[in-house]
Amino acid sequence: MAYTKTTWGNNVTPINADNLNNIEDGIEDVDDRVTEVENNYIYFGTEETWEEEEEE
Repeated sequence: MAYTKTTWGNNVTPINADNLNNIEDGIEDVDDRVTEVENNYIYFGTEETWEEEEEE
């Protein structure tokens, strides 16, 4: 799911459950994607070297 950014303005944009939950959902989505990458790839050696994990 694509993140929908909230455009904040002083004394304009309410700090409420909907806006805070939007932030939380965005953070959770990014964390899920990072975890998926970590689970699908094994890091070997240098920063430039990634090798796809073999499926059993």
